[in-house]
This record gives sequence, structure tokens and C-alpha cells, in this order.
Amino acid sequence: MGTTHVLVSVLSVALLTECASGNGDVLIRQDRPPAITLTQDRLLGRIPIDPELREGRTGVMEVTIDSIENPTRLPFTIFVYLEREASEPGAPPDRTPMGNFSPHPPEQKGTFMLDTSTGANWPRLIAVATSLTFELRPIGDAIITEPLEVTISRPRWR
Repeated sequence: MGTTHVLVSVLSVALLTECASGNGDVLIRQDRPPAITLTQDRLLGRIPIDPELREGRTGVMEVTIDSIENPTRLPFTIFVYLEREASEPGAPPDRTPMGNFSPHPPEQKGTFMLDTSTGANWPRLIAVATSLTFELRPIGDAIITEPLEVTISRPRWR
């Protein structure tokens, strides 16, 4: 076997290892950023939708908060949307709510599950969605006046 064949074999194994989740989960694509970070200055973050999700898969989306920097312990909620291009030029993107979650205590990282089975609408929604959008919002009348940083991993679909 020549050097080229060995190199192709090694790259193929590396690619398969990188892309496989090992348990049948559908992941957001491996060539996308592995995480998004929301802050007091960047309240929205987007992760592009993968073609695998357009095959009508529904179920549960597992969202993991890898880190939280919240020295004032400000309570907050993360809202999750399916987003698609605006229906009219110049209009904001169209968003369909998928759910929300709030860590408790507000500096506790963890994993949250969102039910993505929106019934008969799922095939229509996922067919036109371009991204998952995450929005950081303080709870109640609170105002973010101090640094706040939340890092969210690439979601997993179960």
C-alpha cells in the first residue's frame, strides 16, 4: 500500500471518528463552531442547521451550558428558536420558539432538555430553518449591569 493510500485511510478514520457520536444522536455539524458565547453585549447567538435535521427527525434537543461567568448571580433565561430568512426584504428573521431554560442557581452550568416535537409543523419548520438561535434574557425586571458570560455547546438531538 502506497503513502497516498495510507494517508487517505488515516484521514478517513479521523473523519469518521470526528463525525460519529457513537449512540445514534444527530449532532450539529462538526465543521461548525463547537460552542457559542452569549454576553451582556451579545445577547443572541446562532448555530447553522445541518442537513441531517431536514429529514424530519424530532425528539429532544440536549443543550449544555459549559461555563457561566455570573459574579452577581443575576437570574437569566436562555430562549431557543428555529430561525429562517425574513419573509420580506429588510424585515427581521422569522423565529419559531422551541423552548427556554434557566440554570439554578444562576451560576450553575448543566444540561437542559427541550422537546422539539412540534407535531405536524416540524417538517415544515425544519425545511425552511437556517439556524438555531439562542437568546440570553434576564428574568423579570432585572437589568444586566455587570459582566455576564454563558457558553453553550453544540446541541445534541436525541
